[in-house]
Amino acid sequence: MTLRRSNSRAVATLAGGALLTLAAAGTQAQTAAQSALYSSQAVRDYCIEAQKVTANTPLTAIAVNHSSLAGFTPSSSAPYEGPNLSAYNAKGATGNALPLTVQSWINYQTIARTGWQFPQIVSCKMKDAEAIRFHLGQNNAGAQQDCRSVNQSTVAKVYQALTSAEQRLVRYPQNSIVFDADFVTLAGPSWLGGLPTIRPTLVYLGNDGLLHIRSSANAVERTNPSDAAGPDKKGSFYCHFPAPEYIRNVVLGQFPACTSNSFPEICFLPAT
Repeated sequence: MTLRRSNSRAVATLAGGALLTLAAAGTQAQTAAQSALYSSQAVRDYCIEAQKVTANTPLTAIAVNHSSLAGFTPSSSAPYEGPNLSAYNAKGATGNALPLTVQSWINYQTIARTGWQFPQIVSCKMKDAEAIRFHLGQNNAGAQQDCRSVNQSTVAKVYQALTSAEQRLVRYPQNSIVFDADFVTLAGPSWLGGLPTIRPTLVYLGNDGLLHIRSSANAVERTNPSDAAGPDKKGSFYCHFPAPEYIRNVVLGQFPACTSNSFPEICFLPAT
């Protein structure tokens, strides 16, 4: 009998240890997932990942991160055709062999209750799939995808990274979120709109009572004959994305969703 009790205790101890190991592994996995989404480096690299998704490319772009809208506004994604390539200062640029380069600017928001500042909008200037195939090889890009594809991927990662405690606070179930089609603007200036004062409405509560997520997009084909866009702007694909931490804060009720679905007017936040 003593031997049996000892064996029972040993089994219980081993089982308990296994459960603790699994719990620790789960916590480590969630910590790693959150770091991959919310760390300052992850935010700076967001446009690199967005470029991979939208152009179906295996290439890893160089990211030029701008600290101001003034620097971001005239910037261009690369490579591109034109006579003034020497003026482009991307790392590794030599002659016409410009590397795949994206431009990034991050707009921040503050949670009034705590004063916590978080990335709200990540604006990305990227190349479209056709331009990548033309400049960098036919095997380096697939079919062009929209900004919405990136939002769908981001939302899935946000929910996967939620801790057990956070999962109990979720206000909007993942399967209820509506991914709107991209709001496509006619030109670069209208894509920038009134930023940073007037921000595009990217996360809002619709009249259907559901949480909607969308992006603002602008595209200029490489073969567009119009002189309205310079050579450095052709073959470009631009997106304003709701940042992962913004989506997380809305999903958990830490920051209110917009109550206006107008675009690109000011995002009206509900009274708190």
